[in-house]
Amino acid sequence: MFIERMKQLRKESGLTQSELGKKINVSKAAVSGYETGIRNPDLETLQRIANTFNVSTDYLLGRTEDPNIKIEEKTYNSIDDIVKDRDMHQWLFDLIEKNPESLERIKKLSEVLQEEHKKEQ
Repeated sequence: MFIERMKQLRKESGLTQSELGKKINVSKAAVSGYETGIRNPDLETLQRIANTFNVSTDYLLGRTEDPNIKIEEKTYNSIDDIVKDRDMHQWLFDLIEKNPESLERIKKLSEVLQEEHKKEQ
């Protein structure tokens, strides 16, 4: 299922194997291998593929027919609270302004938390 879905998503997006490879930090040969079933992406690469096409990893793997990423209502509420919190905005702005690398670290932390959440389910 992964093979067909990845290939379909790539073609629908108008990307070549080489272009997709650049977006997910792998070679054209690796993308070709994924699409022919010769190779399997590691977990990190699988997540980058899903992010590139804005679909869930479950959809890529054939665990669901719904490509949309599901976010629980309480998660939306938490995100909404953070977005409305001016102190949080200022704290993040100050942090990133003082150390631009902090933004990348925050993104990585977010990915780790997402993976932990998936394991708990």
